[in-house]
Amino acid sequence: MSEKLHFFDIASSLKGPRQSWSPNTLKTRLILNYKLLPSASNPDAPGYTQSYISYPDIRPLLLSLSLPPHPSSATSAPYTLPAISHPSSLLSTATTTNKNPKGVLNNSWPLALHLEHTFPQPTIFPSGQTSYALALAVQHILASGVVPAGYGLVIPYVADMLDERGRNYFVRTRTKTFGGVSPRDMGDQSENGEEKDWAKLEKAIDPLINMLRGIPESLLPSEGGGQGRARGPFFEGDKVGYADFLVVAYLGWFERANKSHWERLVDLGDGELRRLWEASEGWLEGQGETREWEWEGKGGVPEFEGE
Repeated sequence: MSEKLHFFDIASSLKGPRQSWSPNTLKTRLILNYKLLPSASNPDAPGYTQSYISYPDIRPLLLSLSLPPHPSSATSAPYTLPAISHPSSLLSTATTTNKNPKGVLNNSWPLALHLEHTFPQPTIFPSGQTSYALALAVQHILASGVVPAGYGLVIPYVADMLDERGRNYFVRTRTKTFGGVSPRDMGDQSENGEEKDWAKLEKAIDPLINMLRGIPESLLPSEGGGQGRARGPFFEGDKVGYADFLVVAYLGWFERANKSHWERLVDLGDGELRRLWEASEGWLEGQGETREWEWEGKGGVPEFEGE
């Protein structure tokens, strides 16, 4: 496996490590930084390379890489990032069922499973099947409740994070997706609308806060000297896993979009979300080596506007 893995992220106008902003691409970036960036515990990690792709270039890029659109029932955006290029692993029938002829894969969940298989240590499923089931549960809570509940508090700020081409494209296409409503007006526009949006998000995210909090120590079986087991900052105590990265990616989206909203979000509960963030921030901020990726038609006007 001689060549470095290449990661495709969505471009923004943010600077430094914070330029990675999308909750979907952050899910994959957290894994890459955890597994592939050199650290004290993993000094020989191979690293990775990366490209930032402006929104209107996502479709032509993925077409050039022979990636098909998502099924129409799966998403309103048929061509999405994250994606990786890594022919040495993705073209091996021994390691993947991916059929892409160019060694490319997209979609955050298949990417997580492929990266875990290809780079098994350090693992993102520290308790095996139990960790996998936990990640599925967290993903369901996020996708079915937390993410839609928080749209009104974060979507209005997304365009301001993007590069100029991406900003114009995002506003134009999302206004169509949202039935003529500009993404800047996605929040509740009624009296006290923002507080109503917060009430929805607080209710939706409460199960995750309780999962992080865990069983009260007074109810745990005593061990050794009779003290309850201490909780770590992660869902599995002191063992980080993909379930944690899913939540941290969502928090990262808020932090990039609106810092005051993020502060209020991580202060919910008894500090569980803030402790998770602080324990994971180093993996969130890591970056690969940036390289330009060239393809035919790059920078042109997209024929379709569904991305």
